[in-house]
Amino acid sequence: MSLVDVLREALEEARRAARDSLSRGVRSLERGAYGDISYTFDVDVESAVVETLKTRLGDVVIASEEMGVRRFGNPEYYVVIDPVDGSKNAARGLPFYSTAIAIARGERVRDIVAAGVVDLVSGEMFLGELGGEVIVDGGKPVLSRVEKLSEAFVFIDHGSFRPEGRDWALKVIDKAKDTRFFSSAALELAQILKGRADAFVCLGRTLRFMDFIASAFLLELSGGHYKVIGGDRDSSIMSGERLAAVAASTHRLLDEILSVRG
Repeated sequence: MSLVDVLREALEEARRAARDSLSRGVRSLERGAYGDISYTFDVDVESAVVETLKTRLGDVVIASEEMGVRRFGNPEYYVVIDPVDGSKNAARGLPFYSTAIAIARGERVRDIVAAGVVDLVSGEMFLGELGGEVIVDGGKPVLSRVEKLSEAFVFIDHGSFRPEGRDWALKVIDKAKDTRFFSSAALELAQILKGRADAFVCLGRTLRFMDFIASAFLLELSGGHYKVIGGDRDSSIMSGERLAAVAASTHRLLDEILSVRG
């Protein structure tokens, strides 16, 4: 079984668990390992994904939003999971939330070898493995060729408006053709793979690797580009450090977004 097959199975289980859990109602629990509010569906989806990964991958280290970092045996793989990215959307019935998984051979960004993201509402899936093709809803990625911010549709995370990123964010909004914020970083960034968006930015340090690195990996495999602010290819994907990130369909668009920071 390939890593893409493992990811597909895990993401299918995530969607099933989310649907079943949400059908039973929404209840908030104690805060998860990283301090965010957890809902019953967060924990249920996490459990389904972790069990699938343990069964298919064997010895593994898993970092996930609710349970933190767990080691199972002598690991061959290191996995980061965001069980439900957009939990508040799910809790309020807003149909934009996802599950994201990145699989690595070591603890570093440079060690990532496969990733997958699923839209938990529509079932649309984004999958890819190093050395193979990226699969976008059963087809191929279609990235835009937009190179200018003045022509770009940009997802801008609300974390951009923290003090360290606010001025930069306002410049991006002023220059961009269109901006939106849907509150699921993994799924917003994945839209670049469908040509629905040209860029994603979070200019304040509010993201963790589990929030965006799966989609960023797939974007890069597809010919797109990203930049982590506060980290690099040697950063540990297992850490809970807060980061900023910029991603774009073309290198010139990425460069312009980075340059308007001033």
